[in-house]
Amino acid sequence: MKGIPFLILASIFMVIFLAGVSVSADSSDSWTEKGISLANLNRYTKAIEAFDKALEIDSNNTDAWIGKGVCLSDLNKYVESIQAYDKAIEVDPKNIEAWIDKGVSLQSLGRAEEAIKAYDKALEIDPKNADAQKLKSKLQESMKK
Repeated sequence: MKGIPFLILASIFMVIFLAGVSVSADSSDSWTEKGISLANLNRYTKAIEAFDKALEIDSNNTDAWIGKGVCLSDLNKYVESIQAYDKAIEVDPKNIEAWIDKGVSLQSLGRAEEAIKAYDKALEIDPKNADAQKLKSKLQESMKK
């Protein structure tokens, strides 16, 4: 019986070790994951630093551009967030999340027509995207008032 907990513990360490081997601590993906973790803790400035390190390694890391954009938006830096989303879109023009998040930042700046165009672009890619449909609809309703 004493050997079973050790085997379980050894198995856990083996899984952690093997996972660590596949992703270098200095890889763009590992910095992106760190950025996401920091953002989830509302440590947006530190998260942006992590996303920037990810982008130094791989400037085509769409997730890092989007993560940076989200953090900038959460800091009310909407113009900068739009620039980050534009970089993500440049790398992956069919990234729905980037188009939607760009729309939200544009909307926060009061640029409703541009926001609708961003939501429309997301809907061109996925006509059934519920988030884009809902955001566009709510914005159009608010514009009628």
